[in-house]
Amino acid sequence: MEFVFLGIFTIELLMRVFVCGKKFFSYTTEDFSWNVFDFCVVLAGCLDVVSNMSPVKHNKGSFMTFLRIIRLLRVMRMIRLLRFLRDFHVLTFGFAAAAVAIRNVSLLMLAAIYVSAIMCVRIIIPFMQDSEHQDFLDLHFGSLRKCMLSLFCLLSEPDLMPYWEVLEIDGILAAFLICFVVFVSFGIVGLLTGLVCESMFDKNDAKIEQERAEAEEKRQRIIKNCEQIFDSIASSQGHASIEEIMQILPSLDELFVTEGVTFAREDLVNTAT
Repeated sequence: MEFVFLGIFTIELLMRVFVCGKKFFSYTTEDFSWNVFDFCVVLAGCLDVVSNMSPVKHNKGSFMTFLRIIRLLRVMRMIRLLRFLRDFHVLTFGFAAAAVAIRNVSLLMLAAIYVSAIMCVRIIIPFMQDSEHQDFLDLHFGSLRKCMLSLFCLLSEPDLMPYWEVLEIDGILAAFLICFVVFVSFGIVGLLTGLVCESMFDKNDAKIEQERAEAEEKRQRIIKNCEQIFDSIASSQGHASIEEIMQILPSLDELFVTEGVTFAREDLVNTAT
């Protein structure tokens, strides 16, 4: 299966190089980074195949050992595939943009657990010193660290069944844990979900708007440069002969290459004639 994917990637890369020509590795094109990335992935796969097919045995520390390390780059193929799946690309970008919201909610969660643990250890647990479940209480709420860990477990998985026997006896602890689950656990999870979703949508909308603005700016820049090129040959009535238009085709070609516009040179010639 790996050979099949490598063959598909290699054929696709060769076809793109054949179509784009020198522009494939031109840093002025919009896909320059992706082109280099694709080339490195395919090259790493080919080197891996060559190293596996080589009949020569190599010792550790040889160059072939380095080639075997390159096999780790095969996981980069998944990133390459995500490039063509816009929905996954949007989700990945949105999740990365939501990292700030996740950090803020995590700090809020830590503060809520810390304050709740102090209240539990300093106020609630001292009233239960003579409880028949003292060992259980010491295990889960005997110190601030143990209490914070127990509350974190409740926050991540709000299951009160392990505490059921204790909760039936002590109503104060039961009320405290129920309030913690309702307000902190459910509240933090809901807040985190809402902030992450909002951040993802906002960042994606901002990215789409930025791309649209950049595309419009690029379009206006190309139009302005094309007008300047045509004005250099146009007469006072705004007319130009075919011979004069053919003379400016190299300038248009250079302009389109500089701006990263995908086009066929034959189209320019056909349009002019």
